Amino acid sequence: MSSFSRWTVPLSLGLLLCVSGPYASAQVLSPGINSPPIPPSATVQIQPAAVPRYGVANPPNLTAAPQNSFSDRVTQCMQVGSSAGLGSATNGMYSAECASQ
Repeated sequence: MSSFSRWTVPLSLGLLLCVSGPYASAQVLSPGINSPPIPPSATVQIQPAAVPRYGVANPPNLTAAPQNSFSDRVTQCMQVGSSAGLGSATNGMYSAECASQ
């Protein structure tokens, strides 16, 4: 091996490190010092399906009944006013009063 090729690689590497050292130092990751945090793994909780038993009553459903929106109440009041034979102006006043209750 000639002396030129023996010193060329380390000299080139040293020169490259000296030139790019200040610029690439922020990209160096040291384990445990500035490594990015490891995201937590997603844990999946699986619950077995409830098997209905013979002779056991189901518990009552205690959820609240859905409430009508304002537009649903206006529509219902308009239909009631129309079926009662109210005119358009009277039905509008009736529906506004009915829906705001």
